[in-house]
Amino acid sequence: MGIFLGDYSIFGKRKDLNVIRDKNGKYASVIRKAEGDQCPIATQDVSVNLVNREKAIETAAYGPLNPAEPNTAFWEAKAKRWDLPIAEAKKSLCGNCAAFIKTPEMLDCIESGLKQGDSKNAMDTIKAGDLGYCEAFDFKCASARTCDAWVSGGPVTKAKNLKVGDVVQYSIRKPEGTIFALGKVEQVKTNGKVKLEGTGESKEATPEDPVAVLRVYAETDSGTQETDRRVVKPFSELRRTDKKLEKALEDTLATKVKEHNESVGGAKGKKATVGMLMNVYRRGIGAYNTNPSSVRPNVTGPQQWAMARVNSFLYGLKNGRFRNKAFDTDLLPESHPLHRKD
Repeated sequence: MGIFLGDYSIFGKRKDLNVIRDKNGKYASVIRKAEGDQCPIATQDVSVNLVNREKAIETAAYGPLNPAEPNTAFWEAKAKRWDLPIAEAKKSLCGNCAAFIKTPEMLDCIESGLKQGDSKNAMDTIKAGDLGYCEAFDFKCASARTCDAWVSGGPVTKAKNLKVGDVVQYSIRKPEGTIFALGKVEQVKTNGKVKLEGTGESKEATPEDPVAVLRVYAETDSGTQETDRRVVKPFSELRRTDKKLEKALEDTLATKVKEHNESVGGAKGKKATVGMLMNVYRRGIGAYNTNPSSVRPNVTGPQQWAMARVNSFLYGLKNGRFRNKAFDTDLLPESHPLHRKD
C-alpha cells in the first residue's frame, strides 16, 4: 500500500510524482518533482500547488489571507507562538525565510508554470506578489505572508556556484516537517566518489552536480557554532545563504579580548587578539573530540570545553604562568616569556 511516515504514507498516484496522503486518504502534500524535470511540480501544476498550500495553511498557519489588512488576531497568535513582541513577529516573513527560494532558476520555473496557465503577464504576477518557492512545503508563496515553520536566513537568491568557505543550508525532511541545517563548505569535488572517513556516508560527484564536504554548524545558547560533524551533499541539495557563522562566538571572544587588554594595560607581550583566541577555541574543540578521556564529567559539550580552554589561556597570557600544564604557547606573542614556536 505505502511507506508509512507517522500519520502519512507515500503513494504513487501518478507516474510523474509522489504524494503524501493522510490516514483518511486525503492529499497532504506533493513532495517530489517530475522525473527528469528541472522545476518542482508545484511550479508547473496549479492543482499540486493548491494541495501543498492548503497543507501549509492547515499545519503551519500560513497567512494572512490579505497581508494588506491589519490581521490583528493573526499576528497576535504568531507573536505568542514565537514569544516575541507583535512588531518583531511581523518582521518574520516568507520573504526573509531560509526556505524561500528566489534564485533566477526558480523564478524561471515559476514564470514558465504561470505561462502554461495562460497568464499573459507571468513576470508581472511574480513581481506583484513578490512570489518565491517555499522549500518547506513545496508551493509558490508570497513574500508578505509567513507560517509557523519560519526560519531565519533567507531569502535564497543566488544561483549555485559554490566554493570553499561558502555558508549553505540543506533541508532534512522528517514526518513532522522539514528542518534546515547549516554548514560551511570545506571541499568541493566535481567527479568520482566522495566519502567521509570513519563513516558510511558517500556521494557520487559529477561536473553537472558536484559534491561539497560540509562542516556542520549548530544553534546553541551562545549562537551558531561549529560542531565536530561533517557531511557530504550534492550541490543540487544545497542553498547558499548570507547567514554569518560564528558571529556570536566572535562577539564573545571580542569582549574577552577587550576586557583582557584593558586589565593588562601596556604590559609588553600580554595583549590578546580575536584571531589568537579563535585558534585556541578551535584547538579546544579538536581536543574534546580526539581525547575524550581528558574531559571532566561535568563538561556538557565541546563548546564548553573550548571556552574553558580560552579562559585558561588568557590566565597564562596575563600572569606569565598557567594554572596547570602550559599549552598553545606557540599562539602567545613572541615577546611573552612562555612563547614557544612549537
